[in-house]
Amino acid sequence: MDFYFSHRSHALSFVDFVMQNSPATRTDAVQLVSHDSKSNTAVQHHTFSIEIAPICREDLICLPKPL
Repeated sequence: MDFYFSHRSHALSFVDFVMQNSPATRTDAVQLVSHDSKSNTAVQHHTFSIEIAPICREDLICLPKPL
């Protein structure tokens, strides 16, 4: 599934939520879209990729007591 956020902080909040509630790995990437050397500004696209561990029918799962 793909999710799009207008602010980087909202995306990071979602990534942190997923990482805290499921076994997952995270990969970050930044792509430079444009750069203006006169005004010293840059536009970058941030990509956060999360791979959630698959759970199969006969897997042993240990959950913490609060859950």
